[in-house]
Amino acid sequence: MKGSWNDITKALVKEFSVKNVYQNLMLELSQLKQGALELVREYKDRTMTLQHKLQGCLRAQGHEGTDPLFAGVNAVILKHFTIGLLSKLRQQVRYEQVATFNEATEVAEKKEASMEEVPRPTVQTMVKTVQFATEPEVRKRPEVSSCMESAME
Repeated sequence: MKGSWNDITKALVKEFSVKNVYQNLMLELSQLKQGALELVREYKDRTMTLQHKLQGCLRAQGHEGTDPLFAGVNAVILKHFTIGLLSKLRQQVRYEQVATFNEATEVAEKKEASMEEVPRPTVQTMVKTVQFATEPEVRKRPEVSSCMESAME
Protein backbone atom coordinates (compact mmCIF):
# COMPACT_ATOMS: atom_id res chain seq x y z
CA MET A 1 0.00 0.00 0.00
CA LYS A 2 1.33 3.40 -0.91
CA GLY A 3 0.99 6.44 1.29
CA SER A 4 1.78 7.32 4.81
CA TRP A 5 0.42 5.48 7.80
CA ASN A 6 -1.75 8.51 8.58
CA ASP A 7 -3.31 8.47 5.06
CA ILE A 8 -4.03 4.75 5.30
CA THR A 9 -5.58 5.17 8.75
CA LYS A 10 -7.79 8.01 7.55
CA ALA A 11 -8.96 5.96 4.56
CA LEU A 12 -9.78 2.96 6.76
CA VAL A 13 -11.61 5.05 9.34
CA LYS A 14 -13.65 6.72 6.59
CA GLU A 15 -14.54 3.40 4.94
CA PHE A 16 -15.54 1.67 8.19
CA SER A 17 -17.39 4.66 9.58
CA VAL A 18 -19.48 4.97 6.40
CA LYS A 19 -20.33 1.24 6.55
CA ASN A 20 -21.10 1.52 10.27
CA VAL A 21 -23.41 4.49 9.66
CA TYR A 22 -25.15 2.54 6.89
CA GLN A 23 -25.67 -0.46 9.19
CA ASN A 24 -27.02 1.77 11.96
CA LEU A 25 -29.42 3.44 9.52
CA MET A 26 -30.64 0.05 8.29
CA LEU A 27 -31.22 -0.99 11.91
CA GLU A 28 -33.12 2.24 12.55
CA LEU A 29 -35.21 1.60 9.42
CA SER A 30 -36.06 -1.92 10.60
CA GLN A 31 -37.39 -0.49 13.88
CA LEU A 32 -39.36 2.35 12.26
CA LYS A 33 -42.99 2.49 13.40
CA GLN A 34 -45.76 5.03 13.08
CA GLY A 35 -46.73 6.50 16.42
CA ALA A 36 -50.31 6.11 17.62
CA LEU A 37 -51.02 9.83 17.21
CA GLU A 38 -48.57 10.43 14.36
CA LEU A 39 -49.95 11.45 10.98
CA VAL A 40 -48.94 9.51 7.89
CA ARG A 41 -47.31 12.69 6.57
CA GLU A 42 -45.03 12.88 9.62
CA TYR A 43 -44.20 9.18 9.42
CA LYS A 44 -43.49 9.59 5.71
CA ASP A 45 -41.11 12.50 6.45
CA ARG A 46 -39.19 10.43 9.01
CA THR A 47 -38.94 7.57 6.53
CA MET A 48 -37.77 9.86 3.74
CA THR A 49 -35.10 11.31 6.00
CA LEU A 50 -33.76 7.81 6.57
CA GLN A 51 -33.95 7.12 2.84
CA HIS A 52 -31.85 10.21 2.04
CA LYS A 53 -29.28 9.29 4.68
CA LEU A 54 -29.02 5.74 3.34
CA GLN A 55 -28.59 6.99 -0.20
CA GLY A 56 -25.93 9.43 1.01
CA CYS A 57 -24.03 6.56 2.62
CA LEU A 58 -24.20 4.56 -0.61
CA ARG A 59 -22.87 7.53 -2.57
CA ALA A 60 -20.08 7.99 0.00
CA GLN A 61 -19.11 4.36 -0.65
CA GLY A 62 -18.79 5.14 -4.37
CA HIS A 63 -22.15 3.88 -5.64
CA GLU A 64 -24.09 5.88 -8.21
CA GLY A 65 -27.82 6.49 -8.36
CA THR A 66 -28.20 4.04 -11.24
CA ASP A 67 -26.70 1.21 -9.18
CA PRO A 68 -29.21 -1.64 -8.52
CA LEU A 69 -28.33 -1.27 -4.83
CA PHE A 70 -30.42 1.93 -4.77
CA ALA A 71 -33.46 0.04 -6.09
CA GLY A 72 -32.91 -2.55 -3.36
CA VAL A 73 -32.78 0.15 -0.68
CA ASN A 74 -36.00 1.67 -2.04
CA ALA A 75 -37.71 -1.74 -1.89
CA VAL A 76 -36.56 -2.23 1.72
CA ILE A 77 -37.83 1.25 2.60
CA LEU A 78 -41.24 0.49 1.10
CA LYS A 79 -41.40 -2.81 3.00
CA HIS A 80 -40.46 -1.32 6.37
CA PHE A 81 -42.66 1.76 5.85
CA THR A 82 -45.62 -0.55 5.23
CA ILE A 83 -44.81 -2.81 8.18
CA GLY A 84 -44.54 0.20 10.48
CA LEU A 85 -47.92 1.71 9.56
CA LEU A 86 -50.83 1.54 11.98
CA SER A 87 -52.74 -1.70 11.39
CA LYS A 88 -55.75 -0.33 9.45
CA LEU A 89 -53.47 1.73 7.22
CA ARG A 90 -51.12 -1.21 6.70
CA GLN A 91 -54.05 -3.44 5.71
CA GLN A 92 -55.20 -0.92 3.11
CA VAL A 93 -51.71 -0.47 1.64
CA ARG A 94 -51.28 -4.24 1.37
CA TYR A 95 -54.77 -4.63 -0.14
CA GLU A 96 -53.94 -2.05 -2.83
CA GLN A 97 -50.70 -3.94 -3.64
CA VAL A 98 -48.69 -0.77 -4.11
CA ALA A 99 -45.38 -0.91 -5.95
CA THR A 100 -43.71 2.33 -4.85
CA PHE A 101 -43.17 4.35 -1.71
CA ASN A 102 -45.19 7.25 -3.18
CA GLU A 103 -48.15 4.98 -3.91
CA ALA A 104 -47.98 3.59 -0.38
CA THR A 105 -48.04 7.04 1.18
CA GLU A 106 -50.95 8.15 -1.03
CA VAL A 107 -53.03 5.10 -0.10
CA ALA A 108 -52.18 5.47 3.60
CA GLU A 109 -53.02 9.19 3.59
CA LYS A 110 -56.39 8.56 1.88
CA LYS A 111 -57.26 5.84 4.39
CA GLU A 112 -56.17 8.08 7.26
CA ALA A 113 -58.39 10.89 5.95
CA SER A 114 -61.39 8.56 5.72
CA MET A 115 -60.77 7.38 9.29
CA GLU A 116 -60.66 10.97 10.57
CA GLU A 117 -64.17 11.59 9.26
CA VAL A 118 -65.48 9.39 12.06
CA PRO A 119 -66.43 11.73 14.91
CA ARG A 120 -64.24 11.48 17.95
CA PRO A 121 -65.34 12.45 21.44
CA THR A 122 -64.50 16.04 22.18
CA VAL A 123 -62.56 17.11 25.22
CA GLN A 124 -65.71 18.69 26.63
CA THR A 125 -67.59 15.36 26.32
CA MET A 126 -64.75 13.58 28.08
CA VAL A 127 -64.72 16.17 30.90
CA LYS A 128 -68.48 15.76 31.35
CA THR A 129 -68.00 11.99 31.55
CA VAL A 130 -65.32 12.39 34.19
CA GLN A 131 -67.47 14.93 36.02
CA PHE A 132 -70.44 12.53 36.06
CA ALA A 133 -68.24 9.67 37.26
CA THR A 134 -66.75 11.76 40.07
CA GLU A 135 -69.96 13.54 41.10
CA PRO A 136 -70.18 11.90 44.56
CA GLU A 137 -66.57 12.96 45.21
CA VAL A 138 -67.33 16.52 44.05
CA ARG A 139 -70.11 16.87 46.61
CA LYS A 140 -67.69 15.84 49.35
CA ARG A 141 -64.87 18.13 48.19
CA PRO A 142 -65.85 21.53 46.66
CA GLU A 143 -62.26 22.23 45.47
CA VAL A 144 -62.60 19.35 42.98
CA SER A 145 -65.74 20.98 41.58
CA SER A 146 -63.93 24.25 40.86
CA CYS A 147 -61.13 22.36 39.09
CA MET A 148 -63.69 20.59 36.90
CA GLU A 149 -65.43 23.85 36.03
CA SER A 150 -62.15 25.52 35.05
CA ALA A 151 -61.27 22.53 32.87
CA MET A 152 -64.52 22.88 30.95
CA GLU A 153 -63.86 26.53 30.08
